[in-house]
Amino acid sequence: RTMIKDPNPEIALYAAEGLNTIETSFLTKIEKVKNMLKNKSKNVFIYHYLLGCLYNRFATLLGSQKLIQKFYIKQGIDNLIKAHSLRPANKRIKIVLAEAYLLNEEYEYALSLFAYCYSIKYNHVHCLLKMAQCHYYLKNYDRLQAIMKIITKYDISQIENAEVLIYQWIL
Repeated sequence: RTMIKDPNPEIALYAAEGLNTIETSFLTKIEKVKNMLKNKSKNVFIYHYLLGCLYNRFATLLGSQKLIQKFYIKQGIDNLIKAHSLRPANKRIKIVLAEAYLLNEEYEYALSLFAYCYSIKYNHVHCLLKMAQCHYYLKNYDRLQAIMKIITKYDISQIENAEVLIYQWIL
């Protein structure tokens, strides 16, 4: 997106074509899963889950286009809620739904789902980091500090950007 604003028209055109290719790829995948959903009667929750994941990833790419991003986040949440209603015990669905709520700035909903997954020891380090992120946005700095103390007990070196985020939250 930054390259689109480049004064060199060739670079700007290349960037625009690249973005168009990425957007087309996502929309094609979404349509494919939607068509598969129409033709299935078994394991429908999987298709709603996949749609939710695709919509969330696509919405993440649209950070500078807030109105369109909100539309795709809502589509993602709607599909994930359907998947969750069909498989309420599925932890993967809960995590992705929590991430969708976080993306939609619904921090309380996201926090409750991440806290639940942490309490059942599912993807606990990821959940701790996401809980910290929610508390940061909610300005619950005392709870954020408590989570930071818990996180120090885990190896987070393999989690992308975790150390940068923690450094930001501590300051």
